[in-house]
Amino acid sequence: MTLFAKLRTYQPTSDVSVWIDRGVVAAVVLACGVALSLNVADPDLWGHVQYGRDVLAHGVPATTTYSYVAEGYPWINHEIFAEYFLAIGADWLGGVGMLVVKCLLGLAIIGAIMVRAWRPGDPRGGAALVPVCATALLVALTLGNHWSLRPQLISYISFTLLLALLSYAFDGWEGKWQWSLRLPTWLRDRLPKKLTTYLAPFECQAPEPLTYSLPRLKLLWLVPLLMVVWTNSHGGFLAGLCVYWAYLALRGLEALVHKGRAADGLLVRFALMGAAAGVATFLNPYSYNFHWWLYQDLAVPRPEIVEWRSPTLFDLQFLPFWILAASSIAAVIFSKRSRDLTQLVILGLILWLAAGWTVIGIILIILGLLFGGFRRGSWY
Repeated sequence: MTLFAKLRTYQPTSDVSVWIDRGVVAAVVLACGVALSLNVADPDLWGHVQYGRDVLAHGVPATTTYSYVAEGYPWINHEIFAEYFLAIGADWLGGVGMLVVKCLLGLAIIGAIMVRAWRPGDPRGGAALVPVCATALLVALTLGNHWSLRPQLISYISFTLLLALLSYAFDGWEGKWQWSLRLPTWLRDRLPKKLTTYLAPFECQAPEPLTYSLPRLKLLWLVPLLMVVWTNSHGGFLAGLCVYWAYLALRGLEALVHKGRAADGLLVRFALMGAAAGVATFLNPYSYNFHWWLYQDLAVPRPEIVEWRSPTLFDLQFLPFWILAASSIAAVIFSKRSRDLTQLVILGLILWLAAGWTVIGIILIILGLLFGGFRRGSWY
Protein backbone atom coordinates (compact mmCIF):
# COMPACT_ATOMS: atom_id res chain seq x y z
CA MET A 1 0.00 0.00 0.00
CA THR A 2 2.95 2.32 0.53
CA LEU A 3 5.61 3.58 -1.82
CA PHE A 4 8.48 2.55 0.43
CA ALA A 5 7.21 -0.44 2.36
CA LYS A 6 10.75 -1.79 2.99
CA LEU A 7 11.56 1.17 5.20
CA ARG A 8 9.34 -0.37 7.85
CA THR A 9 11.92 -3.15 8.31
CA TYR A 10 14.82 -0.80 8.93
CA GLN A 11 13.07 1.95 10.90
CA PRO A 12 10.29 0.43 12.98
CA THR A 13 10.24 3.27 15.49
CA SER A 14 9.72 6.08 13.00
CA ASP A 15 7.33 5.08 10.25
CA VAL A 16 8.93 7.19 7.54
CA SER A 17 7.08 5.42 4.74
CA VAL A 18 3.71 6.55 6.05
CA TRP A 19 4.80 10.18 6.13
CA ILE A 20 6.26 9.89 2.63
CA ASP A 21 2.93 8.51 1.41
CA ARG A 22 1.09 11.36 3.08
CA GLY A 23 3.44 13.83 1.45
CA VAL A 24 2.83 12.25 -1.97
CA VAL A 25 -0.94 12.41 -1.46
CA ALA A 26 -0.72 16.04 -0.36
CA ALA A 27 1.39 16.92 -3.41
CA VAL A 28 -1.09 15.18 -5.73
CA VAL A 29 -4.05 16.95 -4.14
CA LEU A 30 -2.31 20.32 -4.53
CA ALA A 31 -1.50 19.52 -8.17
CA CYS A 32 -5.15 18.62 -8.74
CA GLY A 33 -6.12 21.93 -7.14
CA VAL A 34 -3.95 23.78 -9.65
CA ALA A 35 -5.65 21.96 -12.55
CA LEU A 36 -9.10 22.79 -11.14
CA SER A 37 -8.39 26.45 -10.37
CA LEU A 38 -8.51 27.70 -13.96
CA ASN A 39 -9.65 31.33 -13.80
CA VAL A 40 -11.55 31.95 -17.03
CA ALA A 41 -14.47 34.36 -17.20
CA ASP A 42 -17.40 32.36 -18.60
CA PRO A 43 -19.57 34.48 -20.95
CA ASP A 44 -22.78 33.11 -19.39
CA LEU A 45 -21.82 33.78 -15.77
CA TRP A 46 -23.24 37.29 -15.62
CA GLY A 47 -26.59 36.03 -16.89
CA HIS A 48 -26.82 33.21 -14.36
CA VAL A 49 -25.96 35.59 -11.53
CA GLN A 50 -28.48 38.20 -12.68
CA TYR A 51 -31.25 35.65 -13.24
CA GLY A 52 -30.62 34.30 -9.75
CA ARG A 53 -30.83 37.77 -8.27
CA ASP A 54 -34.07 38.46 -10.12
CA VAL A 55 -35.70 35.22 -8.98
CA LEU A 56 -34.64 35.83 -5.37
CA ALA A 57 -36.08 39.34 -5.52
CA HIS A 58 -39.22 38.90 -7.63
CA GLY A 59 -39.94 35.19 -7.96
CA VAL A 60 -39.81 32.94 -11.02
CA PRO A 61 -40.67 34.92 -14.19
CA ALA A 62 -43.23 33.46 -16.59
CA THR A 63 -41.77 35.09 -19.69
CA THR A 64 -38.34 35.97 -21.02
CA THR A 65 -36.31 38.78 -19.50
CA TYR A 66 -33.40 40.79 -20.91
CA SER A 67 -34.45 39.92 -24.47
CA TYR A 68 -35.33 42.33 -27.25
CA VAL A 69 -36.26 39.72 -29.88
CA ALA A 70 -38.42 37.36 -27.77
CA GLU A 71 -40.15 39.76 -25.41
CA GLY A 72 -43.11 38.17 -23.66
CA TYR A 73 -42.18 34.67 -24.86
CA PRO A 74 -42.87 31.88 -22.31
CA TRP A 75 -39.65 30.93 -20.57
CA ILE A 76 -38.79 27.76 -18.68
CA ASN A 77 -35.70 28.28 -16.58
CA HIS A 78 -34.25 24.83 -15.87
CA GLU A 79 -31.27 26.07 -13.84
CA ILE A 80 -32.97 27.98 -11.04
CA PHE A 81 -31.22 26.39 -8.05
CA ALA A 82 -27.80 26.75 -9.68
CA GLU A 83 -28.51 30.42 -10.33
CA TYR A 84 -29.55 30.82 -6.70
CA PHE A 85 -26.16 29.51 -5.63
CA LEU A 86 -24.27 31.66 -8.13
CA ALA A 87 -26.15 34.82 -7.17
CA ILE A 88 -25.68 34.26 -3.45
CA GLY A 89 -22.01 33.42 -3.99
CA ALA A 90 -21.41 36.55 -6.06
CA ASP A 91 -23.11 38.79 -3.49
CA TRP A 92 -21.71 37.22 -0.33
CA LEU A 93 -18.33 35.80 -1.35
CA GLY A 94 -17.29 37.88 -4.34
CA GLY A 95 -15.26 36.66 -7.29
CA VAL A 96 -12.29 35.37 -5.28
CA GLY A 97 -14.50 33.53 -2.83
CA MET A 98 -16.44 31.85 -5.63
CA LEU A 99 -13.22 30.67 -7.28
CA VAL A 100 -12.04 29.21 -3.97
CA VAL A 101 -15.34 27.37 -3.48
CA LYS A 102 -15.18 26.12 -7.08
CA CYS A 103 -11.70 24.70 -6.51
CA LEU A 104 -12.69 23.08 -3.20
CA LEU A 105 -15.71 21.41 -4.81
CA GLY A 106 -13.45 19.96 -7.48
CA LEU A 107 -11.02 18.68 -4.85
CA ALA A 108 -13.96 17.10 -3.00
CA ILE A 109 -14.78 15.08 -6.13
CA ILE A 110 -11.13 14.06 -6.58
CA GLY A 111 -10.94 13.16 -2.89
CA ALA A 112 -14.04 10.98 -3.17
CA ILE A 113 -12.46 9.11 -6.08
CA MET A 114 -9.19 8.60 -4.20
CA VAL A 115 -10.86 7.40 -1.00
CA ARG A 116 -13.12 5.02 -2.91
CA ALA A 117 -10.21 3.55 -4.87
CA TRP A 118 -7.75 3.40 -1.99
CA ARG A 119 -10.32 2.08 0.53
CA PRO A 120 -8.24 2.68 3.69
CA GLY A 121 -9.25 0.38 6.52
CA ASP A 122 -11.21 -1.96 4.24
CA PRO A 123 -10.24 -5.62 4.87
CA ARG A 124 -10.67 -6.34 1.16
CA GLY A 125 -8.00 -3.78 0.37
CA GLY A 126 -7.90 -1.29 -2.47
CA ALA A 127 -5.72 -0.02 -5.25
CA ALA A 128 -2.08 0.85 -4.64
CA LEU A 129 -1.14 4.43 -3.93
CA VAL A 130 0.67 5.13 -7.22
CA PRO A 131 -2.24 4.23 -9.58
CA VAL A 132 -4.71 6.03 -7.30
CA CYS A 133 -2.65 9.23 -7.44
CA ALA A 134 -2.07 8.90 -11.18
CA THR A 135 -5.80 8.44 -11.79
CA ALA A 136 -6.60 11.45 -9.63
CA LEU A 137 -4.23 13.61 -11.68
CA LEU A 138 -5.74 12.39 -14.95
CA VAL A 139 -9.27 13.10 -13.74
CA ALA A 140 -8.28 16.58 -12.58
CA LEU A 141 -6.62 17.35 -15.92
CA THR A 142 -9.64 16.08 -17.85
CA LEU A 143 -12.06 17.98 -15.65
CA GLY A 144 -10.04 21.18 -15.39
CA ASN A 145 -10.95 22.63 -18.79
CA HIS A 146 -14.67 22.29 -18.00
CA TRP A 147 -14.56 23.25 -14.32
CA SER A 148 -15.94 26.77 -14.59
CA LEU A 149 -18.57 28.70 -12.62
CA ARG A 150 -21.63 27.41 -14.44
CA PRO A 151 -24.64 25.20 -13.59
CA GLN A 152 -22.73 22.22 -15.00
CA LEU A 153 -20.90 22.06 -11.67
CA ILE A 154 -24.13 20.83 -10.06
CA SER A 155 -24.23 17.91 -12.50
CA TYR A 156 -20.65 16.89 -11.71
CA ILE A 157 -21.27 17.12 -7.98
CA SER A 158 -24.67 15.39 -8.10
CA PHE A 159 -23.35 12.55 -10.24
CA THR A 160 -20.49 12.00 -7.80
CA LEU A 161 -22.93 11.93 -4.89
CA LEU A 162 -25.17 9.47 -6.74
CA LEU A 163 -22.31 7.06 -7.44
CA ALA A 164 -20.99 7.39 -3.88
CA LEU A 165 -24.45 6.65 -2.47
CA LEU A 166 -24.89 3.60 -4.72
CA SER A 167 -21.46 2.31 -3.74
CA TYR A 168 -22.21 2.72 -0.04
CA ALA A 169 -25.71 1.23 -0.26
CA PHE A 170 -24.53 -1.86 -2.18
CA ASP A 171 -21.33 -2.41 -0.22
CA GLY A 172 -20.73 -6.17 0.03
CA TRP A 173 -22.87 -6.77 -3.05
CA GLU A 174 -20.86 -4.92 -5.68
CA GLY A 175 -17.42 -5.88 -6.92
CA LYS A 176 -18.34 -9.54 -7.50
CA TRP A 177 -19.52 -11.57 -10.47
CA GLN A 178 -23.16 -12.22 -9.61
CA TRP A 179 -24.25 -14.14 -12.70
CA SER A 180 -24.25 -17.90 -13.17
CA LEU A 181 -23.63 -18.87 -16.79
CA ARG A 182 -24.09 -22.57 -16.16
CA LEU A 183 -26.79 -23.94 -18.46
CA PRO A 184 -29.74 -25.58 -16.70
CA THR A 185 -29.92 -29.35 -17.09
CA TRP A 186 -33.19 -29.32 -19.03
CA LEU A 187 -31.71 -26.93 -21.59
CA ARG A 188 -28.38 -28.74 -21.83
CA ASP A 189 -30.15 -32.04 -22.60
CA ARG A 190 -32.03 -30.47 -25.48
CA LEU A 191 -29.10 -28.70 -27.14
CA PRO A 192 -26.85 -30.40 -29.71
CA LYS A 193 -23.77 -31.95 -28.15
CA LYS A 194 -21.43 -29.92 -30.36
CA LEU A 195 -23.06 -26.69 -29.12
CA THR A 196 -22.81 -27.62 -25.43
CA THR A 197 -19.17 -28.58 -25.96
CA TYR A 198 -18.50 -25.18 -27.50
CA LEU A 199 -20.30 -23.32 -24.69
CA ALA A 200 -18.56 -25.23 -21.90
CA PRO A 201 -15.50 -22.91 -21.65
CA PHE A 202 -17.81 -19.90 -21.27
CA GLU A 203 -19.55 -21.32 -18.24
CA CYS A 204 -18.47 -20.30 -14.74
CA GLN A 205 -19.22 -21.49 -11.25
CA ALA A 206 -22.29 -20.36 -9.38
CA PRO A 207 -21.94 -16.90 -7.80
CA GLU A 208 -21.43 -16.37 -4.10
CA PRO A 209 -24.49 -15.65 -1.93
CA LEU A 210 -25.60 -12.03 -1.97
CA THR A 211 -24.31 -9.91 0.88
CA TYR A 212 -26.00 -6.60 1.54
CA SER A 213 -27.39 -4.40 4.30
CA LEU A 214 -31.06 -3.38 4.28
CA PRO A 215 -30.39 -0.25 6.38
CA ARG A 216 -27.86 0.85 3.76
CA LEU A 217 -30.23 0.11 0.91
CA LYS A 218 -32.84 2.31 2.60
CA LEU A 219 -30.46 5.25 2.15
CA LEU A 220 -31.31 5.17 -1.56
CA TRP A 221 -34.51 6.99 -0.60
CA LEU A 222 -32.24 10.05 -0.49
CA VAL A 223 -31.85 9.85 -4.27
CA PRO A 224 -35.24 11.53 -4.95
CA LEU A 225 -34.11 14.51 -2.85
CA LEU A 226 -30.91 14.65 -4.87
CA MET A 227 -32.97 14.52 -8.07
CA VAL A 228 -35.08 17.49 -7.00
CA VAL A 229 -31.98 19.65 -6.58
CA TRP A 230 -30.37 18.27 -9.73
CA THR A 231 -33.46 18.71 -11.91
CA ASN A 232 -33.83 22.34 -10.91
CA SER A 233 -30.12 23.02 -11.44
CA HIS A 234 -29.04 21.50 -14.76
CA GLY A 235 -30.32 19.31 -17.56
CA GLY A 236 -27.65 16.71 -16.85
CA PHE A 237 -30.09 15.12 -14.39
CA LEU A 238 -31.39 13.03 -17.33
CA ALA A 239 -28.07 11.20 -17.63
CA GLY A 240 -27.94 10.60 -13.89
CA LEU A 241 -31.51 9.29 -13.82
CA CYS A 242 -30.80 6.86 -16.68
CA VAL A 243 -27.67 5.58 -14.93
CA TYR A 244 -29.62 5.15 -11.68
CA TRP A 245 -32.42 3.22 -13.37
CA ALA A 246 -29.93 1.01 -15.22
CA TYR A 247 -28.05 0.29 -11.99
CA LEU A 248 -31.20 -0.71 -10.08
CA ALA A 249 -32.45 -2.83 -12.99
CA LEU A 250 -29.19 -4.76 -13.22
CA ARG A 251 -28.98 -5.28 -9.46
CA GLY A 252 -32.59 -6.46 -9.55
CA LEU A 253 -31.73 -9.04 -12.21
CA GLU A 254 -28.82 -10.22 -10.07
CA ALA A 255 -31.14 -10.63 -7.10
CA LEU A 256 -33.52 -12.61 -9.32
CA VAL A 257 -30.67 -14.90 -10.45
CA HIS A 258 -29.73 -15.60 -6.83
CA LYS A 259 -33.08 -15.76 -5.06
CA GLY A 260 -35.73 -16.42 -7.67
CA ARG A 261 -39.19 -15.51 -6.36
CA ALA A 262 -37.66 -14.83 -2.95
CA ALA A 263 -36.24 -11.64 -4.48
CA ASP A 264 -39.70 -10.15 -5.04
CA GLY A 265 -39.34 -7.88 -2.03
CA LEU A 266 -36.07 -6.44 -3.29
CA LEU A 267 -37.45 -6.02 -6.81
CA VAL A 268 -40.46 -4.09 -5.51
CA ARG A 269 -38.18 -1.94 -3.37
CA PHE A 270 -35.93 -1.14 -6.35
CA ALA A 271 -38.92 -0.40 -8.57
CA LEU A 272 -40.39 2.00 -6.01
CA MET A 273 -37.02 3.70 -5.53
CA GLY A 274 -36.59 4.17 -9.26
CA ALA A 275 -40.16 5.44 -9.64
CA ALA A 276 -39.69 7.88 -6.76
CA ALA A 277 -36.57 9.29 -8.40
CA GLY A 278 -38.48 9.76 -11.66
CA VAL A 279 -41.43 11.43 -9.93
CA ALA A 280 -39.03 13.74 -8.09
CA THR A 281 -38.04 15.31 -11.41
CA PHE A 282 -41.59 16.70 -11.69
CA LEU A 283 -41.05 18.78 -8.53
CA ASN A 284 -40.16 21.95 -10.39
CA PRO A 285 -42.00 25.24 -10.99
CA TYR A 286 -43.34 23.99 -14.34
CA SER A 287 -44.35 20.41 -13.50
CA TYR A 288 -44.70 18.18 -16.60
CA ASN A 289 -44.38 21.19 -18.92
CA PHE A 290 -40.69 21.20 -18.07
CA HIS A 291 -40.21 17.68 -19.45
CA TRP A 292 -42.15 18.47 -22.60
CA TRP A 293 -40.04 21.59 -23.17
CA LEU A 294 -36.88 19.63 -22.53
CA TYR A 295 -37.87 17.02 -25.12
CA GLN A 296 -38.62 19.69 -27.70
CA ASP A 297 -35.37 21.49 -26.93
CA LEU A 298 -33.22 18.37 -27.27
CA ALA A 299 -34.98 17.25 -30.45
CA VAL A 300 -33.71 20.28 -32.37
CA PRO A 301 -30.02 20.33 -33.45
CA ARG A 302 -28.11 23.13 -31.74
CA PRO A 303 -24.82 23.59 -33.62
CA GLU A 304 -24.38 27.03 -32.08
CA ILE A 305 -24.03 25.51 -28.59
CA VAL A 306 -20.42 24.37 -28.33
CA GLU A 307 -21.03 22.09 -25.32
CA TRP A 308 -23.62 20.10 -27.27
CA ARG A 309 -21.34 19.24 -30.15
CA SER A 310 -19.72 15.84 -30.49
CA PRO A 311 -16.37 15.76 -28.70
CA THR A 312 -13.28 16.22 -30.84
CA LEU A 313 -11.59 13.16 -29.42
CA PHE A 314 -8.45 13.61 -31.50
CA ASP A 315 -7.83 17.07 -30.08
CA LEU A 316 -4.81 17.25 -27.79
CA GLN A 317 -6.95 18.32 -24.84
CA PHE A 318 -8.63 14.89 -24.93
CA LEU A 319 -5.35 13.06 -24.36
CA PRO A 320 -6.07 12.59 -20.60
CA PHE A 321 -9.49 11.17 -21.55
CA TRP A 322 -7.88 8.59 -23.85
CA ILE A 323 -5.36 7.67 -21.15
CA LEU A 324 -8.20 7.24 -18.66
CA ALA A 325 -10.14 5.09 -21.13
CA ALA A 326 -7.09 2.95 -21.87
CA SER A 327 -6.37 2.58 -18.15
CA SER A 328 -9.96 1.49 -17.49
CA ILE A 329 -9.80 -1.10 -20.27
CA ALA A 330 -6.47 -2.42 -19.00
CA ALA A 331 -7.79 -2.61 -15.44
CA VAL A 332 -10.82 -4.60 -16.55
CA ILE A 333 -8.82 -7.00 -18.71
CA PHE A 334 -5.77 -7.66 -16.55
CA SER A 335 -7.18 -7.38 -13.04
CA LYS A 336 -7.12 -10.60 -11.03
CA ARG A 337 -10.18 -9.55 -9.08
CA SER A 338 -13.69 -10.72 -9.85
CA ARG A 339 -15.53 -8.45 -12.26
CA ASP A 340 -18.92 -6.91 -11.63
CA LEU A 341 -21.16 -7.00 -14.70
CA THR A 342 -23.33 -4.16 -13.39
CA GLN A 343 -20.31 -1.93 -12.98
CA LEU A 344 -19.06 -2.87 -16.45
CA VAL A 345 -22.40 -2.00 -18.04
CA ILE A 346 -22.59 1.30 -16.15
CA LEU A 347 -19.02 2.10 -17.23
CA GLY A 348 -19.98 1.42 -20.85
CA LEU A 349 -23.10 3.56 -20.49
CA ILE A 350 -21.09 6.45 -19.08
CA LEU A 351 -18.54 6.10 -21.89
CA TRP A 352 -21.37 6.25 -24.41
CA LEU A 353 -22.83 9.34 -22.74
CA ALA A 354 -19.41 10.98 -22.73
CA ALA A 355 -18.16 10.09 -26.19
CA GLY A 356 -21.18 9.00 -28.22
CA TRP A 357 -21.08 6.31 -30.88
CA THR A 358 -17.33 6.64 -31.37
CA VAL A 359 -16.79 4.54 -28.26
CA ILE A 360 -19.06 1.66 -29.28
CA GLY A 361 -16.18 -0.02 -31.12
CA ILE A 362 -14.05 0.17 -27.97
CA ILE A 363 -16.84 -1.40 -25.92
CA LEU A 364 -17.15 -4.26 -28.41
CA ILE A 365 -13.41 -4.87 -28.16
CA ILE A 366 -13.71 -4.93 -24.36
CA LEU A 367 -16.53 -7.46 -24.51
CA GLY A 368 -14.53 -9.65 -26.86
CA LEU A 369 -11.55 -9.60 -24.52
CA LEU A 370 -13.75 -10.28 -21.51
CA PHE A 371 -15.31 -13.34 -23.08
CA GLY A 372 -11.81 -14.38 -24.02
CA GLY A 373 -11.14 -14.24 -20.30
CA PHE A 374 -14.03 -16.65 -19.76
CA ARG A 375 -12.45 -19.09 -22.18
CA ARG A 376 -9.11 -18.87 -20.42
CA GLY A 377 -10.82 -19.44 -17.08
CA SER A 378 -9.26 -16.26 -15.66
CA TRP A 379 -12.37 -14.95 -13.94
CA TYR A 380 -11.90 -16.95 -10.76
